[in-house]
Amino acid sequence: MPRPAGMPRPVGMPRPVGMPRPAGRPRPGTSRAGRALPPAARAASLVAGARQPGGASVVETQFGTVAIRIVQGDITQERVDAVVNAAKSSLSGGGGVDGAIHRAGGPAILAECLDIVEHQGPLPAGEAVATTAGGLPAACVIHTVGPVWRGGDAGEAATLASCYANALAAAADLDLASVAFPAISTGVYGYPFPDACRVSFAAVRDACLRAPGSLREVRFVYFSPGDAETAAEILAETDARP
Repeated sequence: MPRPAGMPRPVGMPRPVGMPRPAGRPRPGTSRAGRALPPAARAASLVAGARQPGGASVVETQFGTVAIRIVQGDITQERVDAVVNAAKSSLSGGGGVDGAIHRAGGPAILAECLDIVEHQGPLPAGEAVATTAGGLPAACVIHTVGPVWRGGDAGEAATLASCYANALAAAADLDLASVAFPAISTGVYGYPFPDACRVSFAAVRDACLRAPGSLREVRFVYFSPGDAETAAEILAETDARP
């Protein structure tokens, strides 16, 4: 996966240690004997997993060699190599996930963002760029600009897919192993949540199967338990594809 033009390379960032599965706990979507469940039963298993409390991993599957996890919780608390920010083209911070990441990470994130815009101009929709994570537990932040929903006939799906693909390309260029995504464009930009899930899962699945590079884990993080349940159902559909 190619490196986005002009992306700064964070230096000296530690990689979080992977979290092993607790002994005796079956992978969601499989039986306790480890055999794959039929699609209908698998969907039920995934949705049941999404109801588990605690803000930790609630659904897991694999896209090739990459672990895919749905998490219900706060993306600013994810201990991963990179969290993805649903940013504005100005990279100046805002509401929703964008504002939460800037507040939790502190002014160092905004300083790097403004420096990037000063030297390169605003970040186009669908592109991605990496900065420091400031005070976040993640090692860096990958900023990407999602599309504004205009009814579905203005190339929104292609642009949204590019957000996920280019964010993973940035992660691969930095030799990162774990990335956490929010639900890009589903807030004030108005992208219907179920449609956005389908686009995001398909884009990540394609990238993981085609050229995973150093990537070992992708997390989709949803603050709302209802969104996590809906995402679990859609992930089961995506996972059942040949």
